[in-house]
Amino acid sequence: MGRINQRRGSRAPVTMSAVCRTDTGRQGEVTIVDLTAEGCRIFTKALPLSEGLKLRIRPQNFESLPGLVRWVSGGFAGIEFDKPLYGPVADHLIKAFSAGR
Repeated sequence: MGRINQRRGSRAPVTMSAVCRTDTGRQGEVTIVDLTAEGCRIFTKALPLSEGLKLRIRPQNFESLPGLVRWVSGGFAGIEFDKPLYGPVADHLIKAFSAGR
């Protein structure tokens, strides 16, 4: 679990509903609980995830984001996006879905 703290930027707490589809064909609802331009942490009760799994996350009213599961712990998973989000887009999502709002 040492990889959890190896991210480039600090993650901002958010609450965003999203649909996650794995490359193995499984799909389920997840909640994005924090976000940076490079990735996010998600929570799911129903979708089994494992380290190294490729997937696509589609937040509500947003394009699908391809990524890779970097770690899994309990119902949480850390996702690294294939390509970082454009900075202003990440900032907008963080502001619009801030967990503290």
